[in-house]
Amino acid sequence: PKEATGFDVSVVQEDTQGRMWLGTKGAGVFVQTKTGWHQWSMKQGLPDTHVHSIHHAPDGTTWVGTQGGAARIEREERVRTWTPEEDGLAPGTVRAIHAQASGDVWIGTYGGGLSRIDASGTVRRLTERAGLCDDTVSSLLFGEQWVWSHGNKGVSRIALEQLEAWSQG
Repeated sequence: PKEATGFDVSVVQEDTQGRMWLGTKGAGVFVQTKTGWHQWSMKQGLPDTHVHSIHHAPDGTTWVGTQGGAARIEREERVRTWTPEEDGLAPGTVRAIHAQASGDVWIGTYGGGLSRIDASGTVRRLTERAGLCDDTVSSLLFGEQWVWSHGNKGVSRIALEQLEAWSQG
């Protein structure tokens, strides 16, 4: 899109409808629609315009990870954000996002560990002190029994039932 000219593209994702989503370093997010490109930036509600991750959730929402927090875009109309200052999200650039069918969303950050946002919007955080090998979480992979994350110090493998128990308090 010409609105993104001069900005580096940092992430590319395709949603279930076959639309291309572009995350940029400085211009926010662009989605290709039937009528052209639609942009989300801070003006439209993103916490920051430097985008590092995009995840399409089972419920049809799109999650965007930025340097300033995370945002959920609902039906391309409404943006809800979570930030360290306002909502207790782990501090640091959001590098990884995984949404579960239950409505829980897991967010990995650079230096702040792992956050879970439950279906009601409540945030809980997991860090090295609680068992992660690193407070930098650059990727997440959810399997049937295990959750894998990787950061600067290595790879963590956490039993899904242990992670679920921790996240319930």
